[in-house]
Amino acid sequence: MAQLETAALALTLLTRVAIPQLSPSLTEYLENESVLFSTLITSYKSLNEGIFFFKNNLNIYDGGVVHTPPLLIYIIGEFFQGLEIVLWPFIDVIICFTLINISKKFPEKKLKPWVIGFIYALNPIGIMENISKSWLIFHSLFTVILFHCSLNKQWLAMGFFLSLCSYLHYQSLVLIIPIIKISNTINFAKTLFVFFVTSTVLYLASYKLSNNSNLFINSTYLTSFYFAKISPNLGLWWYFFIEMFEFFIPFYTQIFNLLQIVFIIPLSLRLPFQFSFLLSVAIIKFGNNFAELTDLILISGLFLTQSYIFGHLKLAYLGVLLLIMAVILAPIFYHLWINLGSGNSNFFYAITLLYNLGLAISLVDYIWAVLQWEFKLDTKNKNVNKIGLF
Repeated sequence: MAQLETAALALTLLTRVAIPQLSPSLTEYLENESVLFSTLITSYKSLNEGIFFFKNNLNIYDGGVVHTPPLLIYIIGEFFQGLEIVLWPFIDVIICFTLINISKKFPEKKLKPWVIGFIYALNPIGIMENISKSWLIFHSLFTVILFHCSLNKQWLAMGFFLSLCSYLHYQSLVLIIPIIKISNTINFAKTLFVFFVTSTVLYLASYKLSNNSNLFINSTYLTSFYFAKISPNLGLWWYFFIEMFEFFIPFYTQIFNLLQIVFIIPLSLRLPFQFSFLLSVAIIKFGNNFAELTDLILISGLFLTQSYIFGHLKLAYLGVLLLIMAVILAPIFYHLWINLGSGNSNFFYAITLLYNLGLAISLVDYIWAVLQWEFKLDTKNKNVNKIGLF
């Protein structure tokens, strides 16, 4: 088994290093033009612009072009510039390794850990997402590590990685809700303390790197929070703000940002931690203001680790087919709209609706499967107790 797991990790690295070398045109397209695998917030192009500004001692966030967190710009610009071709594949290898180890935490699993590794390694969407070099992959890395630490009840590490997740994607702050469920007062205090200390250090370092300015807050967080820049993406909300009267925008901005908490709190109260955490991540990604397929890779990877509920899924084929159809048609309709001018925004938005419908159906089906699994488990335990009485 260990050899197969190692082979899966090697295959993950090989596919993500070799394919860009074999197809430079695909790499250029995914890095610069693909609307599916990156957004104006997370694109490799925006990251490179930030590195250029930083290297030339310019304020990174003057002009409102760069939306990458300053520490990420500094670390990649100082230590990994020119090494991106191996950095992103290496990050995917770590994610694959962590997912394999997470799956081992559930003894009733139906998929072997090495199978999960091979699925992740050979996922074509995952390969293209890696080639696009969206910096959101770092958020995916910290999220899966946070989940792994949570399952191991590593309270200090949980606070550290929750802070890193929130630094890269402010909506990840709501992941503290399912974490509360598995923590007693003392342990939660430890997690919270490390979270605040780490967040303070991250803020002070970012402030220093931004020429003692808070401009990075507006560019990296508030731009997304207030939908300050509207651009086509796989999310639901961008089209609303194109068509909406300006008078209504502040109201719906708050509604869309609060929507995630409305679902996450009751699910965290009702479901066991491993399910509520995954659903919290999925809901964050579902309501992401600037959505991309990196989100889908993270959700599906975490979902595979809980294969023991697969038998209770009822709409899996429908959800998967809708997602596949959306992934195939979205670049075609975007090309018709932007490059050929023979379509309009309605064409592309219709496909994003199809994508989000597939995601929503999959999430609802997942919740149903979890409830069925719980019911079956409770029934089995009751029968065992009854047998024990005689």
